[in-house]
Amino acid sequence: MTTKDNLIAEIARRHLLIDTLETRNSDSEDFYEVAVWCIKAALLEAYEAGQNASAINLDSE
Repeated sequence: MTTKDNLIAEIARRHLLIDTLETRNSDSEDFYEVAVWCIKAALLEAYEAGQNASAINLDSE
């Protein structure tokens, strides 16, 4: 897993309560009901991580 993948997975765990972003071929494990404020928080963190990517060199992976 790349650094970007790890960062995205961590954001999903923290804000969306999703244990893994791997496809498990099961509706009950691949689809989630998530509050809009959790989605907003995850997207904001991902956006900020993208803004800071050059400083921590994520965009080279």
